[in-house]
Amino acid sequence: MCKIKIILGVALVLALTGCNAKKSEQEKSVQKPAELKSLSKDEGAKKEENKEPEKKADEIVNLSTEEISKFVADYHLNDAERFVNHKIDYTLVFDYSGGYDTKVYADLYEKMLVYIIQKDDKIYVSNIVHVIATGKTFIKIKMDSGMEGFINLGRNPYKDGDYEVVDSMEVDGKKINLLKLEDKYVIDNKTGLYEKPSEKSKKICDAYVEKFNGYNPSSLITEDYKWVKMSFETDDGTVTGWIKASCLGQDRGGPTFYTPEATIFWELIGANEI
Repeated sequence: MCKIKIILGVALVLALTGCNAKKSEQEKSVQKPAELKSLSKDEGAKKEENKEPEKKADEIVNLSTEEISKFVADYHLNDAERFVNHKIDYTLVFDYSGGYDTKVYADLYEKMLVYIIQKDDKIYVSNIVHVIATGKTFIKIKMDSGMEGFINLGRNPYKDGDYEVVDSMEVDGKKINLLKLEDKYVIDNKTGLYEKPSEKSKKICDAYVEKFNGYNPSSLITEDYKWVKMSFETDDGTVTGWIKASCLGQDRGGPTFYTPEATIFWELIGANEI
């Protein structure tokens, strides 16, 4: 009986010793709140050191010409649900006194700045693109370096359908396209009002400031921008015919006609020269 008690006592002592040792190991593995806080600070500092700095709005992204071209090509400009795309062949040289802060983007949402225009740069414009979702209009350009991109134009020359082909006409043995142009103009110089956009056609009457005073509505312009179809109110009623574009004017700033080409020049250079 005595031997049994001794054996049980030894077993109890060994069990208690094992529990205490296990408890001690667990306490060592548990960090105190202060230690955790300190570790958190160190880890945060390391993360902050490894964190890439945020890109500034005017910071140019580091992309190769090939990478930029790929981004530009990814936009399917003929997707009529997203874009209204017009092709154009126009070259502009920045050799005037303004426009050198013009920004070139690899995207149509102005998030990837790839270049800022410098003096004497030349751009070749191939498209005027209106983004339906944002209401913004851009030109697609290429430079001598091979770089491509988009520039925010600010104004859409095709707004309300202006400068879209809406009709055609036989003039002096040639078929010409007629573009929509709804605006109002004054007569600057004495000229003639003709049945067709040609001085060889029948003259309806002379046109001059005293006869056709004030602003008068236009409806069409020839594709070479040289003739405008207009209507004038007279004592004998409304007279409609074709008049030379060079004899018309506006009292606002900017070009007399915001043709696609004139719009590009004015928005990027001309407006900066005033």
